[in-house]
Amino acid sequence: MNQIDQHHEPVRVSEQTRRMRWPLFVGLVILLVATFVVWRLHARAQVNAELEAIRAAGFPATGAELDDWYPQVDDSENAALVLGAVIHRIAVPPDDETLQKLPWLGSAEVPEPGEPYDADTLAVMRQSLKDNATILPEIHRGAAMDRSRFPIDLSMGLEVMLPDLCGMRRACNLTALEVDVNSSDGNAEGAADAAGVIFGLAHSLKDEPIMISQLVSWAMDQVGVQVVERMLNQATPSDTAMQRLIALINRNDHGNGLQRAMVGELAAGSDAFRLPMKELVDDIGSEDGMLLAHKVVGTLDVDHRIFLELMREYVEAAALPTDQRMKAFEAVAKKIAALRRFPAMFTRLLISSLERVAPLDNRARTMRRLAMTALAVERFRLAEGRLPKSLNEVAPKYIDAVPIDPCTGQSVIYKTTEKGFIIYGTGPDQTDDGGVRPTDDQFEPGTDAVFEVGR
Repeated sequence: MNQIDQHHEPVRVSEQTRRMRWPLFVGLVILLVATFVVWRLHARAQVNAELEAIRAAGFPATGAELDDWYPQVDDSENAALVLGAVIHRIAVPPDDETLQKLPWLGSAEVPEPGEPYDADTLAVMRQSLKDNATILPEIHRGAAMDRSRFPIDLSMGLEVMLPDLCGMRRACNLTALEVDVNSSDGNAEGAADAAGVIFGLAHSLKDEPIMISQLVSWAMDQVGVQVVERMLNQATPSDTAMQRLIALINRNDHGNGLQRAMVGELAAGSDAFRLPMKELVDDIGSEDGMLLAHKVVGTLDVDHRIFLELMREYVEAAALPTDQRMKAFEAVAKKIAALRRFPAMFTRLLISSLERVAPLDNRARTMRRLAMTALAVERFRLAEGRLPKSLNEVAPKYIDAVPIDPCTGQSVIYKTTEKGFIIYGTGPDQTDDGGVRPTDDQFEPGTDAVFEVGR
């Protein structure tokens, strides 16, 4: 009997064990599901906390909020409406031969500041101005208006349409033709007036919280500086005209387009994380299977939180003094470079190249300040009949204060030369290279940001 009992005992234990496995399995599944739900809720709560922190700092966190953040302008005061009505009607030569001879609007190179255009090039330039004789006054009128908002819908996020940017660049280049022709003719007043229009065009985009819009605005500022440099190498405008130009350039220098652009990138990018899967694939780019897994397991929320944290750091970095921004941007870029592809796959795609814009902002700011300084030096020369020995003779009578090199936090550098004078800033390497002008790349090693007058 005992032998029989001993023989059957393992069977009874096995059956009991099987009966216990199912509740244990169910309990384990419930625990895993509960843990997953809690983790998902926590990840989403972290995203929401980041969004609220951004709002608490006074910035928009979605495309719709960004659209409200971009100030509305009454139609009667809106430069964008005046400009938008004409910039798409700018006439450009239809044949390649003429375009190859035409600077600014075509592909012909602009000579160095002290070098004149040849007669054939000037003839093509004059014809282009004649072809746009009815357009230019409206460009002048729009550029003279102080407020602007282009008719765009920022709630569309990454899909926002910007139909006027190409036209604005073309308007800038047409006006650059006008400056250069007036400078070549010795009409310094006309040249200075047209140069002011370029800075007015750049100003019309200053409030637009979109990266590409700010890049276009900075590019137009640099075109303005380039034609002012050419103008001062050929003729001297009146003191009133130069004083007005300083004021227009200074107005552009006081905005923080870099921060507005970063805020726009943050809001539009944040919206992208909550797009339906197909739209997210189309807008950001990824394989459907990987994206589906990213969304289902909840790591997309982790990715979103990382994106918001880093973009908030970029927004804060953009508010720092200009000579501190570069290091702050580099610090954020190092964090981005250290991110693993998973779970930060979309964060890396959206913001991996943003560190490059800080040097572009600094270069545009540097060139504006060099132009203002050069105009103040010319005001001094016009009044005193000589060049100043140092910039201390120029400020505060001819300019409020000596402009600061945004890369170093020190005054821009001024030197007299055999033929005239040179003003320069060090550039992002913060190294004084003696005022060596770059050739092709504006950040070419061993060069500076330079404004030179050779007369």
